Amino acid sequence: RCEVRIAGVYNSADVYTADLLRKANANSRFKVSFLGKISAAQLESEFLAADAFLFPSLWEGYGIAIEEALAHALPVISTTAGSIPEIVRDGCEGWLVPAGDATVLARALEQCIRSPHERAERAKRALQRANELMDASGPGRAVAHLIREMVRSNRPLSFN
Repeated sequence: RCEVRIAGVYNSADVYTADLLRKANANSRFKVSFLGKISAAQLESEFLAADAFLFPSLWEGYGIAIEEALAHALPVISTTAGSIPEIVRDGCEGWLVPAGDATVLARALEQCIRSPHERAERAKRALQRANELMDASGPGRAVAHLIREMVRSNRPLSFN
């Protein structure tokens, strides 16, 4: 049995949302819950209780929620929208599918559910990836150096 817990603001009076919830819960293999807006402590509890993180975004500037999931050692199932492929590497920390392709997304979710060993391997790599993304010794150090040079020289920075 799979349980999907969706955090965030939603309109419970919305016909589409109500219909989606009814259809999802009609299948005895799944339980879907809309949690609504939750506190930071509740969010932390959700991360700790989860086996994976599903983020089916159609567009994403930067997926801070994905970074949080990686930091909680959760493999990520998401799309190739926006910057997501820069955060999650397909086949490494998770599964990436084309944005808007619900069929392929469902297959990735099913593979995650049915492959506990693969999910555990990707979870390990998720935590490693979170540490890489937060490590200022790589790109962050280079940017900090450029900013220091700009401030020290009191002139605009040129990338030519």
